[in-house]
Amino acid sequence: MRADKFQSSKGIFNDVKNGKITEIVKRFNAISSQGDPSNDMGIRESKNDILQLLIEADELGRTPMDIASQLGYNNIILYLLTKLGTPQDVIH
Repeated sequence: MRADKFQSSKGIFNDVKNGKITEIVKRFNAISSQGDPSNDMGIRESKNDILQLLIEADELGRTPMDIASQLGYNNIILYLLTKLGTPQDVIH
């Protein structure tokens, strides 16, 4: 599948579609830096924002991981997997 088949330009999708790993990393770093590390609630909010970005779906129900997989962007897939955290984190 070619990148031009993905029309969504909202959120992270445009960066994934274009294979812009640097922009994706910047987006996640910006979210991580917003949480207050001295406050458990701030850390949880930051993790929730990151999870929300990972599970966000486009008009056709595809997640950023789906699009990266379909386009063969292995570096983006691996990066997004690391942002999911441990299986324990995902469950909770």
